[in-house]
Amino acid sequence: MAAADGRDLNDNLVRWPRDLTAAHNRQIEERRALHDREEAERRERKKAERAGLFAKRAAELEWLSFEIGGLLIRPCVDEDALIQEGRALHHCVASYAQRHAEGQTAILFIRQAEAPDKPFFTLEFDERSLQVLQNRGLRNCKRTPEVEAFEKAWLDRVRKIKMNGRIRAA
Repeated sequence: MAAADGRDLNDNLVRWPRDLTAAHNRQIEERRALHDREEAERRERKKAERAGLFAKRAAELEWLSFEIGGLLIRPCVDEDALIQEGRALHHCVASYAQRHAEGQTAILFIRQAEAPDKPFFTLEFDERSLQVLQNRGLRNCKRTPEVEAFEKAWLDRVRKIKMNGRIRAA
């Protein structure tokens, strides 16, 4: 194990430690610490990569932002917001993070205009077919009539923009 970790086997304290069990346990702890550091670095790199994807995605979806009748809709801008949305509304939207970041789906937040930072409803949208895949509120509740009317007005606007060619097809 010492040789595999690059230790100098010509060093008598490495080759014949005074307490073999203690030396072994130290070696194991060093390996664990190295593994933990490498794993933390990997997670940080992945998080930074995903943050970049989220920022790019938010810019691509900005054209979907809309406000009417006291409600507004806007794209998810970062993974933390997605996690916070799921926690606040007690649903699984955070599990869509990678799919959203990679452009496989679009996650948008519906808010009441007077409380734009408070989660209200979460909408999943397919940009290719221009279809709402799901729209859920607290504990996965279905849309209220108000939210349903808002969604319809928003969807009409989105389809009109696409038909007029002001936004390129996804």
